[in-house]
Amino acid sequence: MVRRLHLRCAAGVLIAGMVSSVLVGAGSASAENIQGPSNRGHGPGSGRAFERLATFPVYRNSPDPSTETVAEITAVSPDGRMLISTDSPGQRVTFTDVSNPRRPQPAGALAVGGEPTSVAVYRSYALIAVNTSSDFTDPSGNLLVVSLKDRSEVARIDLGGQPDSWPSARPGRAADHTQR
Repeated sequence: MVRRLHLRCAAGVLIAGMVSSVLVGAGSASAENIQGPSNRGHGPGSGRAFERLATFPVYRNSPDPSTETVAEITAVSPDGRMLISTDSPGQRVTFTDVSNPRRPQPAGALAVGGEPTSVAVYRSYALIAVNTSSDFTDPSGNLLVVSLKDRSEVARIDLGGQPDSWPSARPGRAADHTQR
């Protein structure tokens, strides 16, 4: 069991190992080196460019397909088999099983008690910033810590403001977590 003190440190300090959602390739990002015959080894099958394997309709993670839903911010589990995505209109996070990348499968959702604005993964935990503000004059929010093993709530830590996002930084550096 993770100590409460450890979780408070995780909330106040940016953690190494957060998943980056930026794909960095060799060279500059221009049409010349990303597509066409002059791509010099940067195209599909080269292992150096984005190649879509499948498409997943996000409504498949919803109990009611007619309800508005989106996948906004997404993080990846440490083993690379699960995607965790924020769904602001649904006030939840969704889980998508990508153990077979060509056939993603719905793996459920978790209500978070407000608008999820960001998600990151640290070891076996999802760190979810949740905006609970009723309006901009009374900002509030929390950091929800969820176990990826059983998707249970481990901790909910008041942030004293409206959370917006978790920027990447080196370990030991403070994170700006409020929109104010």
